[in-house]
Amino acid sequence: MNELAEIEKDILTEIATIGSGNASMALSKMLDKKFEVKVPVLQLIPVEKISEMMGDSEQLTTVVLIKIIGDVPGTMMLLFNPENAIKLAEQLTKREKNDGILDEVDRSALKEVGNILSGSALNALADFLDFTLVQSIPDTATDMLSAIINTTIAQLGESADKVLVLETVFKDETSTVEGKYYLLFDPKSTFAILEAVKKKIS
Repeated sequence: MNELAEIEKDILTEIATIGSGNASMALSKMLDKKFEVKVPVLQLIPVEKISEMMGDSEQLTTVVLIKIIGDVPGTMMLLFNPENAIKLAEQLTKREKNDGILDEVDRSALKEVGNILSGSALNALADFLDFTLVQSIPDTATDMLSAIINTTIAQLGESADKVLVLETVFKDETSTVEGKYYLLFDPKSTFAILEAVKKKIS
């Protein structure tokens, strides 16, 4: 499992794009404003390269973390810088945040966004590849990006292993709120996904 074949990449990107489109519509309806979701970037990369693609390791980051359970276990990470997390929480809860601190109501609202994004992507993947996938209850935290990523990476496999990573950027129509979400699948799950794609191709 060295590189994604072009047709494998095209099919998985198309699946992810459908999921992202569904997520965009759900978010737009939830907030009564248009959200743009960029075409997902799909990569098969070594575990130790994950942190490089996610940004500045010293950046303070708010994350919504969801475990993917079922035929192909993995992790969904929804990342914001703290300022964007506050702005989105304000829109979701209809409350102005002057203290810049996320409380339990804010975190619950962000978790719901994580549920929507994760559910849309996983439903598209499960439907196309005939998998059973279930989301865990979301967790949320604000910490240095390096601390968040290191905890996740430790659960994915050895550093030499390659994992399937899907990166999507979304923002609202005024570009005042922007975030990224990632789907990460461990080596065993990555192999199962690619095998399922090959069966569909054949």
